[in-house]
Amino acid sequence: MCFVSDRNKSIWNATAAIYPEFRHYACIYHLWTNLLKKTYRDTEEVRPLFFSLAKAYTVQEFDELMTRMDQINPKYQSLNNAILVGRRLPVVPLLEFVRKTIEAWNEKHNEEGRNTTTTLTSKYNEMLEDNRNLSHRMLVRASAIHLHTITDGAKRFTVCLNTRMCSCGRFQHDEIPYSHALAAIRHRNKHRDDYCSAYYSNKNYQDTYAIPIESLPCESTWDVPSNVLEEVVIPPITRKQPGRPPKNDRKKGFTKGEGKKRKLYS
Repeated sequence: MCFVSDRNKSIWNATAAIYPEFRHYACIYHLWTNLLKKTYRDTEEVRPLFFSLAKAYTVQEFDELMTRMDQINPKYQSLNNAILVGRRLPVVPLLEFVRKTIEAWNEKHNEEGRNTTTTLTSKYNEMLEDNRNLSHRMLVRASAIHLHTITDGAKRFTVCLNTRMCSCGRFQHDEIPYSHALAAIRHRNKHRDDYCSAYYSNKNYQDTYAIPIESLPCESTWDVPSNVLEEVVIPPITRKQPGRPPKNDRKKGFTKGEGKKRKLYS
């Protein structure tokens, strides 16, 4: 398990304290949103570079893409670390909205797992098939029983099936055979599913969504303890920040009206 967020410091600090063994990553989408906020250039020119940069497998590839980004606009490398995401609902309706969303996702993934008959999920079966088609154009030269040199046009890559590593970086990071590894696997007449992480198996996929999302009973049936009802929640002590105050676009809950009625004048 890992955590993916918009790099808000409070989220990073809390998850690091409670789950120190899990890693924390920045969301690519939020970084991209921040990029658009800070710059006003043509996104069609920058988009493919940015997402290729975020998915680079080697330091050399990352540096090359970053150099190209810097040539377009040097400001791309000095973005704000945190992104303010507007939460447009009060806390309780927001939590219920999230619960319903996860509930829908859970059922969707459960149905997908039940309808899959292969060892891997359909997404990774398709990925392997695409990689297999790419591997047919490559030349394989074996130097040991597990070590192979893969020639793809003018480039050469080293694949070790024993350690499940490739010099391109994809085999060991994605834990699924890329085209170079599949060329070596085909050369040895091995089964490609045996070189995939168990995380991509349909069994683990179904186990992930086996725990149901409990429905929330009607609020009128809630048994709230008296000590909770009598608790007075005081707003936190805050200090007015310098500058213009942020725009408050939080909407009302589902049970409240959309706003005051306008007074009509004749």
